[in-house]
Amino acid sequence: MMFDLNHELKARVVKVLDKQVIEIENFYKNPDEVRKFALEAKKYTRDENEDLLKSVVGRRVCEDNLELTKLSSVFEQLCNHPEWHIDFDKEHHDYYWSGMRFLVNVTNNQEILNDGRDIIMHVDGPRNKWACVIYLNLLLECEGGTGFYSYVPEFDKIKLEYMSDMKYNKAVLYDANMIHGAIMEKNMFKHCDRLVQVMFM
Repeated sequence: MMFDLNHELKARVVKVLDKQVIEIENFYKNPDEVRKFALEAKKYTRDENEDLLKSVVGRRVCEDNLELTKLSSVFEQLCNHPEWHIDFDKEHHDYYWSGMRFLVNVTNNQEILNDGRDIIMHVDGPRNKWACVIYLNLLLECEGGTGFYSYVPEFDKIKLEYMSDMKYNKAVLYDANMIHGAIMEKNMFKHCDRLVQVMFM
């Protein structure tokens, strides 16, 4: 099945200040199928669905797929990791997973240039407790990653604390209230789209 996971997932916990990020390589058993689904699916633009894209740079895939719900139990275990310091709420978790859609952010170089920002940062909370990205670019297409930031009030600036490098079929789970953003520099993704599955829970 398309969203089957590898049988032996190995999670790496990265401490970022007083929070953490969990990285899992070789996440899907059949990542090529997931990537193919993303490539062939309709990509919505901001003009077509402004609410769907919000702060997204580029386009977004949004597909209903009941197979995704099979991931719920794995993420329930991951979200119960003791070092999160986030109260796990089973009712909240089940509610979000009951309506989980296949979302993929799709961005090319021209869209990065049109956006114009040097750093793209936001938080996915407070309604969401956790968020996850899964990189769907092949090895030779991978550039950048996801940056996690802190705010330095005495200098009124944002500091990059950790960058999770983009790698094919790598999942990155993080606290939805962490300041983060895609690392997309103005010379990246000239020959392919950046493909990143996103989940909010």
